[in-house]
Amino acid sequence: MFYRCKTSLNGDESDVLNSRTNRILLVDDEIDIILTFTKGLKRYGFEVDSSDDPGVAILNSKSDLYGLLLLDIRMPKMNGFELYKKMREKVTDVRVCFITSYKSYYDALKKDYPTLDIGCFIQKPISIPVLVERICKELQIPLRSEYIE
Repeated sequence: MFYRCKTSLNGDESDVLNSRTNRILLVDDEIDIILTFTKGLKRYGFEVDSSDDPGVAILNSKSDLYGLLLLDIRMPKMNGFELYKKMREKVTDVRVCFITSYKSYYDALKKDYPTLDIGCFIQKPISIPVLVERICKELQIPLRSEYIE
């Protein structure tokens, strides 16, 4: 499935952070992670599209739509590294954060893709405020006061 969500901080459509920078594609095979992250990120004004199927995410993505790909590493149909390689063919100039509950995947990524400059690994579990902080850092956008709980 592919979910497209849009929200604002105060329910006012004009308040939506609608630039490409603030739009995130989340791909994770765990529905509870998708729901939790999407709800939390929406609360902070981000637009989030999500999918529990990497193939569907590729089909529904468009170039210059996202500022950040938030990709789970361990998924049954396609791992996050393979998904990232395929997404880069279709979606250019986008940042990526890999999410995982396994630290060993970082070492595997560096070994399999030595020239890949990926500095953003997010380990699950993670609180939404910390997730927002990491995303803001990766997107190089200021952490707005309403982001801080």
